Amino acid sequence: MWYKPAIASFSILLLWIVTIAVIGTSGQPELAIASQGPRKLFRALVDYPDFRLFWSFVLERPLLSLPLAFGTLWGIDQVSRHRPDVTALFLVGGFWLVLFVNGVLKTKFDFFRYNLHMDAFYMMLVVVGLYAFPDLLSKLRLFVPVFIRRYCSGQTLTATVAVIAIAGVNPVAAALTSARDYKATAIPYSWVGLDEYDDFATPSEYVRDRLQEGDLILVLDPREYWNYIGRVDYWIWSDNYQSQTYMKDGRAHDLYLGIPVLHSRDAVESIINSYHDGDIWILFSKARLARTRWISADLKQYLNELENEIVYVGRDEQTVVIRISN
Repeated sequence: MWYKPAIASFSILLLWIVTIAVIGTSGQPELAIASQGPRKLFRALVDYPDFRLFWSFVLERPLLSLPLAFGTLWGIDQVSRHRPDVTALFLVGGFWLVLFVNGVLKTKFDFFRYNLHMDAFYMMLVVVGLYAFPDLLSKLRLFVPVFIRRYCSGQTLTATVAVIAIAGVNPVAAALTSARDYKATAIPYSWVGLDEYDDFATPSEYVRDRLQEGDLILVLDPREYWNYIGRVDYWIWSDNYQSQTYMKDGRAHDLYLGIPVLHSRDAVESIINSYHDGDIWILFSKARLARTRWISADLKQYLNELENEIVYVGRDEQTVVIRISN
């Protein structure tokens, strides 16, 4: 019966809220958020300790959240029977248990993109939910007024499922993504989250074609430029936000490529003023520089002061190449 998993899910949610509320009102300074107002408390309830990974699936595909919920309820219903369905247990547990563990364990890998391997489980639950949706609505017809019940026909249910499935995949965003160029970031692109399109390719090609032995490359996005140039010497990244890094010999390095970090204006200036074995190339997007919180204000100001040294501007009219010859 559908109401059984619904009651069970609600009970678990209620227990979660009570537990976090108790923690939030405790005497520990880092957890005593209840005294800071209901908004802080609510945020802690839905994101404690790191459960925003749950909500990212909802924010990315809001319409598909409905069949996801139905698919999850179907799985709970199948698992709670006298003879639990092993397939349902694998599907529901493989998705929600992994997300729960990722939310509980605090790591540097706390971005939504690190959960995209869960898309297979996610889409299977969505498909199951789409199949379960008409059955659930047909049962709910018994509890709605007669004048609404007559609209709950098989054709209506089929159309509803089709709309949810098509809109959830968002073909409009797919079409705009394939059609846009580097300058297409305004309406209607911004309506579907396509408000940024950085040109890493042509600035990297410009540098690669002119790079000499002994030159240094400084960038704000080391992994992207590494893919195009094949090498990056320093990552410009402020010391206030050193996630995605590790310490070696007392210095921060990029977590993936092992590139040393220049974490302050003084560090960047020191390299530029003291290096005489070749040219220094600096690549970054002015739009990203203005927007990011990962670069300190004085470092942003210094990079903007190098505008007279720009030798190339990318197709997005934002990504620049600075060349400094000592």
